[in-house]
Order: sequence, then structure tokens, then C-alpha cells
Amino acid sequence: MKPIDTLMKVVLLIAILLCVLTILDYLALHDIYKDYVSKAVLISLNIVVPKELPAWTNTELEWSMVTINYIMKTLVTIINIILIVIVRNMVRKSSSKNLEQP
Repeated sequence: MKPIDTLMKVVLLIAILLCVLTILDYLALHDIYKDYVSKAVLISLNIVVPKELPAWTNTELEWSMVTINYIMKTLVTIINIILIVIVRNMVRKSSSKNLEQP
């Protein structure tokens, strides 16, 4: 198998991974939207605020997932851009070699 084919498959797999990470972001943000409660929100709605809200209202796991997803998507996108540039350079070299041959 040509190196270009291998790199293109890696680029495609990374693009699929980015789509999956985006879906995971949506799921985490949807949970935050449904479960997140803060004292500021309750006060703005004129609701009596208890001393402490239940732990699940902090949605710490969901916020951690959003943060981790952001970092992963940033790194994976940078890697994908680098791979695309490498593939482009390989294609240019191979096409210039083909033009030089009689």
C-alpha cells in the first residue's frame, strides 16, 4: 500500500473521531442544560436558595467531559492539518516526478 493511501485513511479516521467527539460534546452540554442549577439562577428566579444544593446540580462530570473534549478536538485537529499538509506535499512530489519522466 502506498504511503499516501495510508495517510489518507488516517486522516479519514481522524475526521470520524472529530465527529464522534462533537456528538459527545452535544450529549454533555444537553445534560448540563437539563441538570445545571446555580444559586445565581435560583436567586434571579426569586426562589429561596437552600444552604447547599445537591451535588448532582454541579454537573461536574459533564463539565469535565466538555473540557476534555475541547482539548482532544484541538489536538486531533492540529494533527489532522499536519497530515493533510504531508499528503499534499507527497502528491505534489509524485506529480512533479511524473511530469519529469519522458
